[in-house]
Amino acid sequence: MTALGLLITPQGHVSITADDADASVSLAETTAARITRAFGAGAGAGLLHLATSELQTPLPPSLAYGRELARRYLTALCHAGEPAEVGAVPTLDEPGNDELDALVLSAPPLRGLEYLDTAVLREAWRQIDARVRAEVARHTGSLGDYLHGLNPLWRVVGRVTLHLAENKHDETHPFAFLATYASNVSAHGRVQHLPLARALREFAGAANRLRLLALLVPIQQASGRLPWIAALLERGDLYQALAWTPAEAHRLLSDVPVLEDCGLIVRVPDWWNAARPPRPQVSVRIGEHARVTLDADAILDFSVGLTFEGEPLTEGEREQLLAAGTGLVRLRGRWVEVDRARLDQALAHWQGVERAARSGGISFFEGMRLLAGVSDEPRVAVGEDQQAQSWSGLAAGAALQELLDRLRNPGADGSAAPPALRATLRPYQQAGFHWLRLLTGLRLGACLADDMGLGKTVQVIALLLDARAARPSLVVVPASLLANWKSELERFAPTLRFVIAHPSESDLEFDDAAHLERALAGVHVAITTYGMITRNEALRQFEWNFV
Repeated sequence: MTALGLLITPQGHVSITADDADASVSLAETTAARITRAFGAGAGAGLLHLATSELQTPLPPSLAYGRELARRYLTALCHAGEPAEVGAVPTLDEPGNDELDALVLSAPPLRGLEYLDTAVLREAWRQIDARVRAEVARHTGSLGDYLHGLNPLWRVVGRVTLHLAENKHDETHPFAFLATYASNVSAHGRVQHLPLARALREFAGAANRLRLLALLVPIQQASGRLPWIAALLERGDLYQALAWTPAEAHRLLSDVPVLEDCGLIVRVPDWWNAARPPRPQVSVRIGEHARVTLDADAILDFSVGLTFEGEPLTEGEREQLLAAGTGLVRLRGRWVEVDRARLDQALAHWQGVERAARSGGISFFEGMRLLAGVSDEPRVAVGEDQQAQSWSGLAAGAALQELLDRLRNPGADGSAAPPALRATLRPYQQAGFHWLRLLTGLRLGACLADDMGLGKTVQVIALLLDARAARPSLVVVPASLLANWKSELERFAPTLRFVIAHPSESDLEFDDAAHLERALAGVHVAITTYGMITRNEALRQFEWNFV
């Protein structure tokens, strides 16, 4: 812990000191280091740091006194409103002599207190202002964004906040609405909200006209875009607490993006997420059951139902939701958003897909493309209305999910490499071998993308040993690697019989199907080059086990 305090020099400069500092509140070394670095950039930077990064940090009285001056500056800046030009800072009136005199008299014991007067405080205010203007000029966003970056609490001050809360004591009007404005941040670092009607009284004089205008401009913008805000403003209801029905509450929740775009702060219950509202969904599951085996040739089952948070709805709940129309509905003790038209549209779409699946089935590839969101099949393509998509959820069923989990973790079965492999695979090579074996077992292609020199060849040789079949496999390589593959096979898999289908390495005939069949008799692996495979029709037409 470190003692640190505010210092006023004989020249009237504001700084900090650790000598004879006020030790009534000690600071953590990391906090003291932050403050010291900030004041190293000047009094304006240091005082601004105290009112932003250390806004809620318990400080010694002398540092809290310095923070109070910067807090008053930021409060005035917030009430001045957002300037039209990015990078601009409103011109602020400096505190009057009466205010500064009172601030001088309220100073706690600090080193250099005898040098503190209104001129020192006025100069400190100007240094804070200069620091803010320099930082805003370098900032790429708005003044509000800059303030939010300093401390999110300052983004709220001087702005109107619309509050929506639950009122559980009124069944017909279970929500409460109130508009407030944030007057300041208290010395304890808490935003102080007051009813919006209070602002009209506080800023009634001509001297406060600009502050009132800055406060009400966002409301005027919102009233021009949202008729219900205009109606509240016209009736004067915006300036009092209101009891709201679920329909009225849903109206606000639906318009949160517009309200925020107009510059209003919106506070809603924590169960509401504008990006993902709580909603029942048309839940679609693909591949719930493995009919015989699950591979590239499989036909996947397809089911459609209504769910909430992954749990199927009862028949009574379904009827309740579908009879609700649009808005907020109580479901299982929670408020959920319902849009009958969207639900009907999503339900009709996926039930049509389900009927098609029952008649012809969903192929493995079709199911995988659906899950990936890239299906272009006309009968399973998602509807044109993008909003309707948010009312449905697509998921892999139990059998398909088990397969996907295996694909993500191919080495989980722990099986060893083939005993005939005369090599010890490293852990990542073991995982690569399992990956190849799993995908080829599903009749899917695989891409092994290890960097050069990490042993892709030995992993493929392990696969060839594991999958020896009546039909040989084909390895296609650059001509420069023929000798390497020959030596690697002889070294790591001497039990694999192979031929090199290239004139430079073999006298065998590969020019037609009959010659190729004879050359491959009893062979497990054929190795050829890219040039040969493009020129030789027999190699291209042969039915290989793997390529």
